[in-house]
Amino acid sequence: MHLPVIRKVNGALKGRNGEDITIFINGVKANNVDLSTFWPKEVRRVEYFEDSSDPAFEGARAAVNLVTTKYILGGVTKINLYQKIPDFGNNSVSSKAVYKKMTYGVLLNGNFFRDHRTNTSGSETYSNLFYNNVHYDNINRITDEHSWSKEDAFSSVVNARYQTERFRATHTLALNWKSNPGSGSNSINTWTPAVFASPSAYGTSKDRSVTPQISGEYYASFSNKWSATGHWSYAFSRNHVSSINSLGGKEEFYNHTTENVNSVKAVVNPYYLASKNWTFAMTLSTAMDWYSSQYSGTSLAHANQRRGESKFNVKAFWQPSDNLQLSLAPGGYLSYWKVGNERSDCFFRPTVNASAYWNPDKKLSCGFNSQFYSEEPGADQSSDVIIKQSELIWAEGNPTLKNLTSLDNYLYTTWLPKGWLSMNFGLGYTRTTNSIVPLYMSQSNDYGGIAVAYTNAMPVDHLRANYEISLDLFNDDLSISATPEWYYTKTRGEYATNFNYLSFSADADYTIGNCRIKVWYDGPYKDVDMAGMEKTWKQGRVNAQFTYGNGNMFLEFTAENILNDKSKSWDRINSNNYSSSRNILATGRTFAVNLTYTFSYGKKTDREFDFDNSYSAKSSIVGVKK
Repeated sequence: MHLPVIRKVNGALKGRNGEDITIFINGVKANNVDLSTFWPKEVRRVEYFEDSSDPAFEGARAAVNLVTTKYILGGVTKINLYQKIPDFGNNSVSSKAVYKKMTYGVLLNGNFFRDHRTNTSGSETYSNLFYNNVHYDNINRITDEHSWSKEDAFSSVVNARYQTERFRATHTLALNWKSNPGSGSNSINTWTPAVFASPSAYGTSKDRSVTPQISGEYYASFSNKWSATGHWSYAFSRNHVSSINSLGGKEEFYNHTTENVNSVKAVVNPYYLASKNWTFAMTLSTAMDWYSSQYSGTSLAHANQRRGESKFNVKAFWQPSDNLQLSLAPGGYLSYWKVGNERSDCFFRPTVNASAYWNPDKKLSCGFNSQFYSEEPGADQSSDVIIKQSELIWAEGNPTLKNLTSLDNYLYTTWLPKGWLSMNFGLGYTRTTNSIVPLYMSQSNDYGGIAVAYTNAMPVDHLRANYEISLDLFNDDLSISATPEWYYTKTRGEYATNFNYLSFSADADYTIGNCRIKVWYDGPYKDVDMAGMEKTWKQGRVNAQFTYGNGNMFLEFTAENILNDKSKSWDRINSNNYSSSRNILATGRTFAVNLTYTFSYGKKTDREFDFDNSYSAKSSIVGVKK
């Protein structure tokens, strides 16, 4: 689209603040099936909105609206085949049909993943621990490990929409199935002191989940001033996870968990257009998840957990002129939970979101956004179960975790000095309190080894600045952009650090008729995480792509990380009772073919889409490596 305010990061559209961009098609929120049936040749106009007061955009922070043709009677069908060599494949069939006021759609999607090329070398140090009734100041492990990963998945979505000029209702049925038929690792280790007679270690895991879901989404315009949107959903997940681990030739440790998860969510958004300059909106939402997990193996336990949250805010949009818009949304967040026999009182935290957008002319726009929000711990982090994973490692939940809170501020400017030249500037500051990080603790002599639980960290400050320059030359046939970004992170507490890093990315693409050639570069990347305990690095990548499209057929060849057969990365963890240094060699150079064929039938004028996102299975299971 060559829009200066939009970037594509790892296949997702991002706004100037790095936030996800919500996609709408003819003013209707698009989801998985919408995008799977989307036909680029039918696009007539692309619109970009930030913090729009229009109820159709449901309060999205940043949104793209694709204005396309629509069908009076008929529809569109798309077949997509995608294969990445050596490790991934995805095939899908989607179709949408319109009959009078009804629109029907279906999506069938299947994929698989196989990775047998990952090797890890490094070292681990376990400190101040008991093992076999002996206290050790340090146990050191030097390891050379080979691992493999597998996954198969299938999803289906069926929906129906009824629409009139002032009312729209969409109901969706979805089913997701996912299976790991067998992943694992083998390693050879050197121990100091020699606490194990054998240098070998291995681990295998299997898991599967099935998730049916039903949902509804609605829009109603009651008058020229009053309207509302809303949606609800119910999902049930059945999860099975099992693993076998052995370290140093010792007896195998077996763990198995069967879990049921019930999830309910409802959201209502009324809007009131008070005048040309003032719009008021309210958001009321509530969600509840129930987890019931039966553990066997190293832990014989039945864990029950309930987590809920309710949110509300009142948002005022003020647009004193065509080129200035201000908004303020005070509100609150209410969370409540019960883990085993422990139960919290309702936890309340105020929230606020404020933004300003100024567009003095067609060449310059400026904006500012500030939000304070709260996020509850993951269900697996707060479980009250402890699982033995190996001779030296236990996994443990922490029911007393506090909610993460964050204050996020971002100031940005877009300047188009020439028709062929655009520039983006951005400066952001985020303070995060009570971020949730792993806690490595020495176990008592009765247990032995190290327990990995979770705790709340001290405040973390994060600064970022980015600059992007884009050139569209030769009647927009040639596009070039470059983006340097600077990051600064300050952590406090036991692992306090001051971290600076400058990254760089660039891309260029050239269009010749129905063909496009693109080359892009993502530079090396460093980061600090876990309140200063963890540092990571990953190698830069050069990628190339050739695309051909004639309207009905779309063909794409992609070569990723073309300069490296192996993708390199490392991570370092440093804490009182555990530290590690890992160098990872994974799949590097890959080649992908993406073939899509789309055809339509029937009578059309303009085009609209809708569909609901399918549900992603939640889990409270402790001890699953992620």
